[in-house]
Amino acid sequence: MVLMHASRSFIAAAFFIAVMLLASSLPPSAAHPGPFFTISVTSDKGSYTQGETATIIVTVKNVGDEMATFYLGVEIVGPDNNVYELPLSGPIFLDVGATTDQIRFTWTIPDNAPEGRYRVRVDCWKHADKSEKWDDDLSEIVLFRVYAKPTPIPGPLFSITVTAESKVYARGENAVVHIKVRNIGVKPAYFYIVVTFISPSGKNYTIIVEPPAYLSPGYGLVAREVSWTIPEDAELGEYKIAVDCIQDPHSIARYEDDFVEQVIFTVVMELAPVFRVVVVEPSKNSYYPGEAVSLYIVVENIGNTEGTFYLSITIVDPSGVRYELDPLPPKVLYPGSRVVFSNVEWKVPANATPGSYAVEIDFISDLSTGRKWKDTFTRMYVFRVSHLQGEPPQTEEEQQETPQAELKVAEASIASIDVPAQVALGEESYLKVYVINTGEAYIAAKVICNATGARISPEYATVEVEPGAIGEAVFKLLAESEGTLNITILLAHGDYVLDTRVVEVEAVPPPAAPATATPEASWPSQTPAPQSPSELVEPSFSPSSEPQATELILQPAATESQQKLQQPELSFPLLATMAAALAVLISLTILLRRAKVKAQSAAHSEHGFTR
Repeated sequence: MVLMHASRSFIAAAFFIAVMLLASSLPPSAAHPGPFFTISVTSDKGSYTQGETATIIVTVKNVGDEMATFYLGVEIVGPDNNVYELPLSGPIFLDVGATTDQIRFTWTIPDNAPEGRYRVRVDCWKHADKSEKWDDDLSEIVLFRVYAKPTPIPGPLFSITVTAESKVYARGENAVVHIKVRNIGVKPAYFYIVVTFISPSGKNYTIIVEPPAYLSPGYGLVAREVSWTIPEDAELGEYKIAVDCIQDPHSIARYEDDFVEQVIFTVVMELAPVFRVVVVEPSKNSYYPGEAVSLYIVVENIGNTEGTFYLSITIVDPSGVRYELDPLPPKVLYPGSRVVFSNVEWKVPANATPGSYAVEIDFISDLSTGRKWKDTFTRMYVFRVSHLQGEPPQTEEEQQETPQAELKVAEASIASIDVPAQVALGEESYLKVYVINTGEAYIAAKVICNATGARISPEYATVEVEPGAIGEAVFKLLAESEGTLNITILLAHGDYVLDTRVVEVEAVPPPAAPATATPEASWPSQTPAPQSPSELVEPSFSPSSEPQATELILQPAATESQQKLQQPELSFPLLATMAAALAVLISLTILLRRAKVKAQSAAHSEHGFTR
């Protein structure tokens, strides 16, 4: 009997172990039926001052077994339990196993916000009215601290201007900025200039400029050149600059000034011109053997530095025969600028193959080596070659004079240009060009605008004008740099430039934002005095020692195959586990049966029974 009880206990234990092994082998999705979200949340800095703008960065992954659509909501909870609700983001569709890109929320911290730790809540709502939530793994997290805004030192008031030697730098280069400071207050001041370069994610690189300076009200200025070596692993993108005048490099107290944090330059992988063919058009669509093809070509530099190039043109016939034209004289093209090649000619051979002809364009940087600049143009079919009706292809010996198509030069000019004398940076304005047809025939002329320091769209406009009438071409102008913009306007017809005009427009900073919305720069705490004028420090810009920036890892979106519903499968390890458990049960059953038979035999012998 004892043996039977022990065997039964052993079987029960083995069965329990088998069940546990089976449960542990099931796919994870079985633990989360339906959509289930894991949420990662961080901020661009660990601490802020009142009036600054905080950026909350959220990524969501669907680890459930069903796809779902949701609205992402973020709430910020202050130390006084006051809740600030941010606008919803969505709707967002997320398949099984997929992860969203970074979703950014911004919040301008009120000037009267209490100091302390701020918590963040993130929810995935089923509906935009927040009536029901999906399940997730995040309830609330302490994300950053808020400190009181430093009180400006009364008396001096500084006017600060900043310019960079270049708008674009590559990693490893020295970014050079020039700073001018004037005292427009009522008291003299002895001060240090503090310059902070701010990466796209909010990481700060701070330089305390030596030696300190002294300025009396209304007299003179202090000019400093600051050089910063961009790290080899620096983030790519737009960098902002913040400038302050402080009394002591070991204190966050600063003088009042009129400078607002602004974008100063862009960091790129490398500096290089990139050429784009804006227009390539023949003077007509079809030619006969012996005729001269005339091409009209417009090229733009969309790179980040100037480049000198030789334009190389190759004509390719329908059979693949290539006709290489001599490279054109070199041209220097600056970023955002265009150049027009209005009369590029090629004579169609007498024995030319009929059909569509393509044009290939390359930009040669060195004729001796054939090295090319990067460009966006490959090949384009632009015209056809046809034989004279009823005649076979001509040989060189049989070539006869081919009638040339009559080329009429249009007569038109730019009548007037309507553009504001002053435009704000980053705001779109309209540029209107009026064209008058002074000839006797209808024309379709092209108006091409080019400006340094501004973006103009579309690339060109076609104006169709009857004799004696006036046509209008409308462009959008977006100023990208402060100062005088020189806008060149070309009027072209076929391979002729009919008129050229240059207008000047003044680009000014946009109107200042309300004071409550202006983020205040935060400054180093207990920063040791630098050993040299250009010593770099990365201080905590608040009394806390929390990090300024958090490194983020963005998971790529799942592929289509990865986004299919994942169904539980009986994998080989699972089958092996089940087989092992079954074998244990069978073995124990046999042992139990044998023990029972032996026990019965012993009982019969004991009572004198024989079989």
